Amino acid sequence: MADHAQLVLERFLPYRLSVLTNRLSGAIAREYSQRFDLGVTEWRVMAILGRTPEPLRQSGGAAHGHG
Repeated sequence: MADHAQLVLERFLPYRLSVLTNRLSGAIAREYSQRFDLGVTEWRVMAILGRTPEPLRQSGGAAHGHG
C-alpha cells in the first residue's frame, strides 16, 4: 500500500484561494452596501451586465420577445 502524505488544508492552494476570494467578496460587498446600497447579488449582476457586449445591452430584451 502506498504511503500518502496527510493533507494540510491551510497549505492546500485551492482552499487558500477560496478563502481569499470569500474575503475579497465580503470586503467588496461591505463597500458597495455602504456606498450604493447594493447587496452581493446586485453587484455581481451589475458586474456581469457591465461585461455584456454593447449591442446586447441595447437590444431591450429582444432575445425574450420584448424588443
